[in-house]
Amino acid sequence: MKRGLIPFGLLTFFFFVGCSNEPRLVEVEGTVTFKGKAVPKGVVFFDPDVVKQHDGPQGYAYILEGKFTTKGAGRGVRPGPHLARVQGMDGKPAEEFPLGRPLFPEAALPFDIKEGQPLVIEVKR
Repeated sequence: MKRGLIPFGLLTFFFFVGCSNEPRLVEVEGTVTFKGKAVPKGVVFFDPDVVKQHDGPQGYAYILEGKFTTKGAGRGVRPGPHLARVQGMDGKPAEEFPLGRPLFPEAALPFDIKEGQPLVIEVKR
């Protein structure tokens, strides 16, 4: 009786593990500058580029002293073409602006995200 349960259990395990509908997400990290200086605080949203027929969940990362990573408090993305929407703040908290006042209007820049390849985001407005 026990010999029959072990193969059945293994088969069931591999069936459910192999049939996940969740896309494989990768971590994204890099730097953000504005006018040549590190952005003190902010957020980067990674939207799949639907014009290039890429889909998947939106990712995000918080900017701190010009660096960001989706590890920890962020969310990774499916590799491929994305629009990185950058919201950069001056890092001086105010009542209505917990991350500080905006340094520039939201910038949307295209990137092809690949696993293990850091992004260098330069906002030039």
